[in-house]
Amino acid sequence: MIDSIKSLTSVKSLEVKKNFIKLETSIEELSDILSYLNVHYSFKYLLDVFVEDEYINYLIQNLEDNVVINVCCFFQPDIRVPSNYHIWKNCFHKEGLCQELYSIEFDFNKKDVFLGPLTTVNDEEVLKLNSNNIYMNNDLNIYFKVGDNLIKEVKIEQGFHYKNFEAFLEKKNSQEVLLNLFRLNFKRSFGLETVWCKAIEDYNGIELSDKAIALRMLFLEVERVVNHLNYFINIADELLYPQLKSKVSTWKNLITNVIKNYTGNRAHLVINCIGGVRFDIPRGWVSQTINTLEIINNSFCDYMSTIESSSLWKERLYCGRMNSTDAISLGLSGPNLRASGINYDIRKNDPYYFYGDLDFNIPLGIEGTALDRFLVRKVEVEESLRIINQILDNIPTGDIIVSDFNYFRRNFYMSEIDKLKYQESVLNPIKIDSDYHYNLIEGANGYIGVYGLGNSDGNLNFAKILSSEYCSLEAFKNIVIGNDFDDALLVFNSLDIHMSEVEK
Repeated sequence: MIDSIKSLTSVKSLEVKKNFIKLETSIEELSDILSYLNVHYSFKYLLDVFVEDEYINYLIQNLEDNVVINVCCFFQPDIRVPSNYHIWKNCFHKEGLCQELYSIEFDFNKKDVFLGPLTTVNDEEVLKLNSNNIYMNNDLNIYFKVGDNLIKEVKIEQGFHYKNFEAFLEKKNSQEVLLNLFRLNFKRSFGLETVWCKAIEDYNGIELSDKAIALRMLFLEVERVVNHLNYFINIADELLYPQLKSKVSTWKNLITNVIKNYTGNRAHLVINCIGGVRFDIPRGWVSQTINTLEIINNSFCDYMSTIESSSLWKERLYCGRMNSTDAISLGLSGPNLRASGINYDIRKNDPYYFYGDLDFNIPLGIEGTALDRFLVRKVEVEESLRIINQILDNIPTGDIIVSDFNYFRRNFYMSEIDKLKYQESVLNPIKIDSDYHYNLIEGANGYIGVYGLGNSDGNLNFAKILSSEYCSLEAFKNIVIGNDFDDALLVFNSLDIHMSEVEK
């Protein structure tokens, strides 16, 4: 594949690093080469579209071979860029965001899409789910054109809490980036911190100890469980099911106690550090955690089985269908993608750390309904608990950090530390090379990744945080067209959209 792509006359330059390819072309050839890669090499999945300096970048992926290509081209402000929404449905909105932020002129008019109001026509009316709704996290307004209680059009207003987080990370060193990632989404911060550390470690050839790897995997799965339990709480609230909410809240408190007993604090503490993890295992924590997981697993499986068998429950959640073709074209990821029947999970398809050695299953849906998305997450909780138990049963011994590499960590009981080593570690973090740093892992709600470039000072010059949340929001608009207005909020919650990762 690489040789045939390299031979194309439209390719100006091509650089290969493992499963990542950077390809430069001209703006005139951009659409042709993207179409060629999509048709002939199955690059059916668009991860992101972004602007770096004076280059527009299309990050596309082949899900079968787990190869990612960054197709970039130089553009000038006075030249219209060809749009590629005819190849990927989610490209329309990603290019529109680039136009809004960087004033790039694509060959379609995005202003009508972003600013045009919904107007009342005949018996249709415009209804609104506003930002005061607790499920919207005070972050967006959604307008629906409704006729006979069926949704005809959707318009989303967002940007109320735009963080400009990626620009905030620029000029920061590798340690400062790590310590600030939780600001993007503290509910899923461990995955963000892991993918950043992994990108730096992989680029610099830093090999972690088996114990550090095991602990990272363990907390990635703990974060997945907590995320899905929060999801069930939102669904229970929407369906007015207080008993389910009470049960899930109990399980959530138990699993978060695992984190508290490890770090000594419920508040956010960065567990990762570049080169390993900061906290060693407290005495008695493994056996205590195994007992906690057994309690959660038994109660969770028994109770959720009764929910799953309820015909009323199934009937209420049978809405918001998304077929597999549209799920890929719109860029859905994680449980939302697997609920549409696509068997793709980075932990299985492109294993990292020790995931290839563990025994766990990837649940799949059939029709891509809200019920499928619920059931997939239900089974994922069970599988994550299995993974955690396997790790705890085979926890390695040894160091939690590369020897003499990074002293910026605290011991569990705050034993005396070497102040000179501590200061040396803080003041001299790992340099971020001017070459690109890229990494992608399976997060709690789909892929999360980083793409960054360093500067001459060894700090971050450009940052792009990759996640599928923006795609899920755009997919929502496609899913609810033709559905009952009464189901709109349920469908929104079934996608588990975190607005903090949308407006980054």
